[in-house]
Amino acid sequence: MMIRILLTILIIITTMNGSEANELRNGEFEQVVKTEGSIVPVGWSVPDERGALHQPGRDSKYCVAVRGNGEDDTAWVSDPVPVEPGRYYEFSFWGKAESGARGGSAVSGPTFCNRDIWLAESWQRYGHIFRAPDGQTEARFRLGHWRVNGVLYFDDASLTEVQPIYSSRGGITIGLGERTEGTAYSARHMFAAEGSNSSRFLQTATAEFNSSRWVFSPDSYVVYRHEFAGNRFLSATISISVNHHQNGSCRVSMRADGGEWKEIGSIDGIATRTYHPVEADLPAQAIEVKLEGNSDADGRCGFQINQYEFTAEMQTPLPSLQGDTQYVRIVKTDPRFSVQVLGLGEPKPGITAYAQLAAENRSNQERQLSFHVEIDGVYTKTPETRRVTLAPGEQKTVQIPFLVDSIGDKLFRIRANAHSGAIVYEGHVFYNISYLFADNYGELVKKDGEASVWWCPAMYKVSQSRPAPGRGKGTVHISAAKGEFEPAQVIIRPEQALTNVWVDVEALQGPGQSRIGTENISVKQVEYVEINNPSDGIGCLGFWPDPLPPLETPIDLDAERNYPFWITVRVPRDAAAGIYKGILQLRADQWSCVAPLSVEVFDFAIPEKPSLRSAFGFSPGVVRRYHHLQTDEEYEQVIDAYLQNFRDHRISPYNPTMLHPIQSELKTGEDGKQHFEFNFENFDRAGNRYFDEFGFTSLSLPLIGMGGGTFHSRQKGRIGDFEQGSDEHEQLFHEYASTIEGHLREKGWLDKAFVYWFDEPDPKDYEFVREGMDLIHRNAPGLKRFLTEQPEEELFGSVDIWCPILDQADPELCQPRQEKGEEIWWYVCTGPKQPYPGLFIDHHAVEMRAWIWMTHWYGYQGCLVWQSNYWTSDLAYPRPDTQDPWWDPMSYVTGYGRPVGFKGFWGNGDGRFIYPPRAWADGEKRLCGPVDSFRWEMLREGMEDYEYFQLLKKLVESGELKRSQLKRAEELLAIPESIITSRTAFSTDPEAYYRHRQEIGEFLGRYLRE
Repeated sequence: MMIRILLTILIIITTMNGSEANELRNGEFEQVVKTEGSIVPVGWSVPDERGALHQPGRDSKYCVAVRGNGEDDTAWVSDPVPVEPGRYYEFSFWGKAESGARGGSAVSGPTFCNRDIWLAESWQRYGHIFRAPDGQTEARFRLGHWRVNGVLYFDDASLTEVQPIYSSRGGITIGLGERTEGTAYSARHMFAAEGSNSSRFLQTATAEFNSSRWVFSPDSYVVYRHEFAGNRFLSATISISVNHHQNGSCRVSMRADGGEWKEIGSIDGIATRTYHPVEADLPAQAIEVKLEGNSDADGRCGFQINQYEFTAEMQTPLPSLQGDTQYVRIVKTDPRFSVQVLGLGEPKPGITAYAQLAAENRSNQERQLSFHVEIDGVYTKTPETRRVTLAPGEQKTVQIPFLVDSIGDKLFRIRANAHSGAIVYEGHVFYNISYLFADNYGELVKKDGEASVWWCPAMYKVSQSRPAPGRGKGTVHISAAKGEFEPAQVIIRPEQALTNVWVDVEALQGPGQSRIGTENISVKQVEYVEINNPSDGIGCLGFWPDPLPPLETPIDLDAERNYPFWITVRVPRDAAAGIYKGILQLRADQWSCVAPLSVEVFDFAIPEKPSLRSAFGFSPGVVRRYHHLQTDEEYEQVIDAYLQNFRDHRISPYNPTMLHPIQSELKTGEDGKQHFEFNFENFDRAGNRYFDEFGFTSLSLPLIGMGGGTFHSRQKGRIGDFEQGSDEHEQLFHEYASTIEGHLREKGWLDKAFVYWFDEPDPKDYEFVREGMDLIHRNAPGLKRFLTEQPEEELFGSVDIWCPILDQADPELCQPRQEKGEEIWWYVCTGPKQPYPGLFIDHHAVEMRAWIWMTHWYGYQGCLVWQSNYWTSDLAYPRPDTQDPWWDPMSYVTGYGRPVGFKGFWGNGDGRFIYPPRAWADGEKRLCGPVDSFRWEMLREGMEDYEYFQLLKKLVESGELKRSQLKRAEELLAIPESIITSRTAFSTDPEAYYRHRQEIGEFLGRYLRE
């Protein structure tokens, strides 16, 4: 029997009409007044000319704008608005960024609870929930920017009081960030979630809040309370992270069951610390934790906390429940009735959900009420209505069924109407249904009493829970060029548990005697990782697909869950064009199913070696650690297998010769002068394999004598006893760098090499960077100088390859440098977050593929990611502990001066495109390559698509096409606006990409053949 999860409201909605309280004056900015020669909106002010009233607005005459130069900040600020301490409010607005705006972020919200966000280049609604701090009776609201280079626009700001609703089951109530399982309870304040500074277990707080962290000042505090009526905590652990510290300290205190506060610790710097209750206080029914700003001797206190976690063992087992929190915006009430929203269930496409309400008749006569749920933008059919009759003083619970048919942001309007038709209650819930739960794709292959088998293209992330599609053509179909890898997903959804499940493949028969053998068809499982901290607003809690381990032994499948299998066909380069057909045999104990497989092979081949340059970080030492390798021969074998995997994905590591670097030794001659002796033998052997045979496109070349650093710290270079800047250093560096330059030119590898010695400089570093770049150019002018920075005038002439982060890659800055012969690459990492394409597990499947399409669209020349196998953080998991990336998908902060034990979040899967063997933790040696990820496969899809575009471009430039053919080719080469219009405006619909790729493939097959 399925147990329905209810969302239970804490505070009964009374007679207040929410639309009339806490009014934010002139949030539409239409009321204006002329002052000192300019027009400004009534009720709002801005400190200087960097803010202005702008025409037109979103759907009206006016909006407000702010302009930044990349190093400043400013904001529009509202007049004071009354708020009630401890109450919950939503501040919302519409915003957009002008085309080309880059860097920084928008700032929004009350001055005590700011939220930084990135704005898209089209009008979109933004907002967050906040709790008014204790003692706070009024608020001013800001709309502005921090270090944005460009213009941001804001309109239609509003403030609404809201009521939280939480998850409930079996007599317990928990919210977002909380989880119960048997006697285990955990609670994490989800700082980056919609609720910002609010949480179900937050009791009181006076500290301010900024985006995803508490901001403490002298004597400010936060108190959390954990309690389950009738149950007791037997043990507890509290984890607290101070991510920023200026002065003062964080005093940590606890008390049990309302007793005396006891100080249990203090944090006086950046650190992650764990604490436990005083043993004498346990067991306890309630545990409170207080965090306080404690001033130093000079009366100063300033620090931030970005993590609070509480885990405990309970005396009595609890129901299994993952908490959630939603918020009801109260729009209309009637004093004759009390209406309480108890929950919305779990709205997902294809699954009936139930809104549950409690209604009370407070009048002195019998009343009839009808309840229904309307959903904006979902369907137009009449919603189901539930009618109840209430005697005076009577209370009843009402369940209203409703169905959503799509994903995304929804507005649920929950209404109660009197018998006369008048609305006596209306509450609104803005609810985001993650794209993970989409069900508008896929085709049914077969359904019987044991299981449903269906399939979908590879570019969909299949949730474990979505229903199988009801219909389909029954044949798995893919198309590919010669030399291309092309995947699809075949999903088994058992009605009953299945044991010993296996997938057999057979050769595909094509035109004439042509065939694609089974050696070119692989089967992998699609495994899931549990997301406990979403990377940003696109993600959600739950299980997301990512690891793709090979199917090596039969597996067991549970009932009523999707199990995707990743089927990849590698089309031989000599395959004949046409349709190839075969079958996939899915079988289990006492069950089997045949899935027809059809492959269309286009009549052209993609190049054997990649056309798009790339550089992805790769740490061989981490591989050695997780594969438990002992000898150098084992190490060499496994790293070579990893690099073969890189080759198969058309991606180059930073330095493919990492195990065989150029060997050099500083010698002193008979004349007393020092010089270098070189041995290129091992390097050349590795280069022959990885550059000439594998076709890798990058060599991030380390140079002895170069300094290095980041925006955080830097150091000058040294050679022996000589520091950079001395004549001796210059002479030795010239010998070293020029010798390497000459050798690379002789081997034909100079065009692959670049010197990437400094990372992400700040303006304060520019002079230092320029000195280092000039050192390279003076002594080895053929070596290209690489910098992860957007083009900046102070660095012009000192950089050969610019590599800005994606949100800073403004074509207006980049294209002029390309015209001067410089290259533009770009990169993604922990940022930017939404609405940009990201590398995170809990993002849309299309995003890494879309990034490569954007690379073609903008005409950039390379892609970089800082790491591919970032499996553990020595800060979050201090040695000898090791993170298990199969169990913990978060990429934790490392370096940048953070202490051991610190846990900061970079995002799920950041720098982690491949996985170690699934059973790595057993200590057994494994001589194999990596486990692929979903995102790694999407990168390959994009890299292969890039070859389509390059072949099409060459065809356009060849002069061989007729006028009508040329026009069509240019249309295909341009990419339609329905797919990409900017770095933040791109389609997340896989079918849009598949359709365009199919059209290019058919065109190339027709005209390349001729």
